[in-house]
Amino acid sequence: MWSQFRHAHSACVTSLTFSPHVGLYSHLLCSTSGDETVALWDYYSGVSIARLRHHREPVNHALFLPDEPHHLLTASDDGSIALWDLRRPDHPLGSLHDFPEGVNKVILLPLSCLPERGEGSPAFPRPRYLTGSACDDGKVYLHGVYALSDAPNDGEVTFASSMTIGVLLDSFWASVSTVNDLVWIPETELLLTASEDGALRGWRLGVDPTTPPQERLLQNLDDFENPVNHVVKVPEGWMDPPAGAGIASSSRSPSPASASPPCWVLAASSEGVFGIALTAPDGAPDPDVRTFIGHGDYVRGMSFTPARTLLTVSDDRTAIEWALPTAEPIRQVQLHEGLVMASALSAAGDAFASGSDTGEIRVWRLPFQTERLVG
Repeated sequence: MWSQFRHAHSACVTSLTFSPHVGLYSHLLCSTSGDETVALWDYYSGVSIARLRHHREPVNHALFLPDEPHHLLTASDDGSIALWDLRRPDHPLGSLHDFPEGVNKVILLPLSCLPERGEGSPAFPRPRYLTGSACDDGKVYLHGVYALSDAPNDGEVTFASSMTIGVLLDSFWASVSTVNDLVWIPETELLLTASEDGALRGWRLGVDPTTPPQERLLQNLDDFENPVNHVVKVPEGWMDPPAGAGIASSSRSPSPASASPPCWVLAASSEGVFGIALTAPDGAPDPDVRTFIGHGDYVRGMSFTPARTLLTVSDDRTAIEWALPTAEPIRQVQLHEGLVMASALSAAGDAFASGSDTGEIRVWRLPFQTERLVG
């Protein structure tokens, strides 16, 4: 184990993320919690750096901005997303408040996904970022977020308050219940949502905001028996067997040489993880599904290691490392005495963080060495 923060939070750890800006923040880990706070840690030295206090309900997710190394977005059950400058962590720079219920996840989308503006629609200046948010009310929200220096002040956009950092550009119903996660799939130009009603759905973006959900929906994978908690995109080629391994990668017929290879996604539902191949251009799923079965309780996180393996964490207190081409477990390691609720992998792939339902955070060196194997 690299470091341990026994009392990192007074409630469960809801998410973990490492700063990708290793040149500036070489060992920075961010955690969010049900105790309504966000915490920053130097996991190399084991030192607490800062505690961000603003949200009034549990904080569910944090996102470092890719080209703003000091800036962080946080999403909360209080129905807001806050923007922070890590150099001044005493209060956020501003917030988004267009959510009637909690926000579970926020991601960045390419600006090519900006909604079309119909005749008579208000004219918005081009934003710095486009965010997509998965929410408890069953909707996905798209916001244009502006750098503070770029925030329009010439009357084109009227902000609700001086603290607002962007504008709501679009929203649509993605589920009859909570949307737990979402991921952008560039190969098929689909936004995938994972929801509490046991479905993965693929959505077309860049449409007029008045477009009804049924005209946005391109794929509806609703065969899951339990809620879908997480969805991730697999790096290209990682589901294929190594050359000469003699492993059949799929039961389907060989594709023509000119066909694009499928894009694989992994969906966590209850204690299982399911690998689904989506084919271009519309993201149609291949009937061959690869299943990763080994955990004894809900899967709470999925990460990809430099060894081209999958790491999953679960309420069963463990992590399992998997061979992606075969869906076979390589090793299972106990991480905590309590439920494992969140995990993250560092940019270099040498550190793996896990957080528990008791508020404890542990950071592990990879590959696992001295940790206790299960079984």
